[in-house]
Amino acid sequence: MLAFSIGIGVASGSQPIIGFNYGAKKYGRVKKTFLLSAGVATIITFVSWIIFQCFPLQLIRIFGTESALYEEFAVKCFHIYLLLTFLNGLQMCAGVLFQAIGQPMKAAITSLSKQVIFYIPAMLILSRFFGLTGILMTGPVADALAFILSGAFCFKEIKKMEQISENAS
Repeated sequence: MLAFSIGIGVASGSQPIIGFNYGAKKYGRVKKTFLLSAGVATIITFVSWIIFQCFPLQLIRIFGTESALYEEFAVKCFHIYLLLTFLNGLQMCAGVLFQAIGQPMKAAITSLSKQVIFYIPAMLILSRFFGLTGILMTGPVADALAFILSGAFCFKEIKKMEQISENAS
């Protein structure tokens, strides 16, 4: 959560810049700010992903030590559940982008996509077919689907801003 809080802070910090430039019809600056914030947030989530994948046992032991079987299971959980967390940087910034440009529905959809829209159905479906492993796979499935949705929304919106800029020139 610490790494994700930093990523959310980066995304939130870009909001007033994006909102101001969008209102001023400076869409190039909107795109540049969004891409910069999404890039920084992705770097943060990628670094945290490397730590999750390389040092899960050390992170688990921060909260205490248990039996070898427990630790083996916890490491397996880290590796599976956090498999695609490096994709979360884009989703964090997408919600902020749409909030800043006055599109609350897209902001809500992108913000809720991982934890609600995709996570809950994925958990119900995957647990039925794959049991505990399916529950653990819910994290990467929700991360991937939220990334795809956020990416598609952002790509479409940025292309729309580019078209408006070209037509105004």
